[in-house]
Amino acid sequence: MFKRVTIDRYLDHLATKQQRMAADRQAGKPCVGIFWGVLVNGKPTIIDDVTPLGEAEDYGDCKTHSRDHWSVWEALKKHLGLQGEYEDWPRGRVVYNARTQRFVVYLDRSLDSPNFRNTILRTFSLLAVNTDFSYDEHYSQATYEVTF
Repeated sequence: MFKRVTIDRYLDHLATKQQRMAADRQAGKPCVGIFWGVLVNGKPTIIDDVTPLGEAEDYGDCKTHSRDHWSVWEALKKHLGLQGEYEDWPRGRVVYNARTQRFVVYLDRSLDSPNFRNTILRTFSLLAVNTDFSYDEHYSQATYEVTF
């Protein structure tokens, strides 16, 4: 019962946050966060958990999202009916480097394509002129493939 309550509260929190984020995205406010590329009913889909840049946490020279892939995955896996563990699907993270004033998208190499880059730019309300894409071995452990 305790775990169910925890997940329900987290999902309620996400629903409220998603409503706020929809308004922020519509207003074009850039975000940082984490994402996965997954297949939902056979269709490539991005699952994300984001934080508006103004609410992001400090991490060295960067602004970052407070939650990690593992904790978000555990909360969403059952709800969305996904198979596998958090590292089985290609994933990544968007951070903002305050020193260089640029966003950095760290991602699994298998996700990288012009279409996926455009999807990430739209999803996180980023501009291509101040966003870099970088491969990171930390995010390159996926066993499933997803093509965007």
